[in-house]
Amino acid sequence: MNVPVVKNDANLVLRDIRKKKHLTLAELGHSMNLRSGQALANIEYGTNKLTLEKAFLAANALGVSVNVFLQAKVKQYE
Repeated sequence: MNVPVVKNDANLVLRDIRKKKHLTLAELGHSMNLRSGQALANIEYGTNKLTLEKAFLAANALGVSVNVFLQAKVKQYE
């Protein structure tokens, strides 16, 4: 069984895409249903991890594939 895993540098990828799309932290945070732009800043700067759930929210809000935030699938032994 393959399990999706968020990249270690997904926070940097997130920040890069957000900036290229000219979105503020508050705008993207709102689109992701986060409490505030600060919540997104905490993810972008590595204070908080980009979880798989938030990676899907970010991908949807940014109009990109979630795969940009994921590393190659990790095989999990059953």
